[in-house]
Parts: sequence; structure tokens; C-alpha cells
Amino acid sequence: MAENEPGQDPSGGDARIDRIGDRLRDITQREQADVSGKGGAVDANYRLGNRVLADLLGGIAGGLLFGWLFDRWLGTSSGFPTHIRRG
Repeated sequence: MAENEPGQDPSGGDARIDRIGDRLRDITQREQADVSGKGGAVDANYRLGNRVLADLLGGIAGGLLFGWLFDRWLGTSSGFPTHIRRG
């Protein structure tokens, strides 16, 4: 009775379908490994790059902000002729 069920290949299977199934299984396992963190080398490098970028941009922005605040507090200027008006 199992021989007459739909979806069964009476010849015992096709090698191409088996290879496609194997490739699909391998790809699925690799994707699951990437999601679960087993492929963490790329993620670690990405996090390190983001941290370096944040430190560089944060240092510049923080230096500008604190420099401006100290200039305002001490009554000094930055040396740039920002107070000259054209007219």
C-alpha cells in the first residue's frame, strides 16, 4: 500500500535530488551556526570596528563640546575669526 501513495518515487530516488537535499541541509546548518554565534569571528570584528569608529567620533565630538564649554566659561576664544562681521 505504501507503493501507491502519492509523492513516492518508484525508481528509488534521483541522485540530483539527493545532492540538492544535501546542499540545502549544509546551507541550513551554516546559517544556523551563524545565527547561534558559532561563526563569531565576523561578528567580533564587526563589533570591534564599530567600537573604534564610535571612539574616534565620540572623542572628536566630546573635545569640541568641552572645548567650547571651557572657552565660554573662561571667556576665551578659539582663535578663529568667527566674531568678524562683513558688511
